[in-house]
Amino acid sequence: MPTTGHISPRNPETERQVPWLEDLPRPLYARAESLGAGSWTPTHRHDWVQFSYAISGVLGVHTPHGSFFAPPQWGVWIPAGLDHEVVTSTRAEMRSLYVRKEDCDWAPDRCRVLEVTPLARDSII
Repeated sequence: MPTTGHISPRNPETERQVPWLEDLPRPLYARAESLGAGSWTPTHRHDWVQFSYAISGVLGVHTPHGSFFAPPQWGVWIPAGLDHEVVTSTRAEMRSLYVRKEDCDWAPDRCRVLEVTPLARDSII
C-alpha cells in the first residue's frame, strides 16, 4: 500500500512529540495513544522495530521510501533505524508495540501495512 507524496502544510499546534526512550525497558514494550485530528510527529528513528496499529482513525507513516496508511484493524510495521513520521488527519486511537531489533531478525526490513488478526488485536489492546 505504499504511495508517494507528503501531507502538508504541518500545523505547529498539532505537532506530537515522540516519547523519548534511550532503550526499551523490556524486549517487547507496548504503548497506547489518543491522537488528535491533524497530529504529526517530526521525522525520527529509533533502534527498535515499531508496529503501530489503528483501533480507530487512520495512521499515516511517511518514510523516504514512500507513505503507508493503516485504517482501523490494520497496522504499519516500521523497521529499526528507518526515518519516519506518523500523521493522522482525523482523531485516532493508536497502539504501538516496540520490539528489540535483535529479536526481529526474521522480520521484513522495510515498511509493511499488515492486517491485525483478532488474536493479535486482543494481545495489543
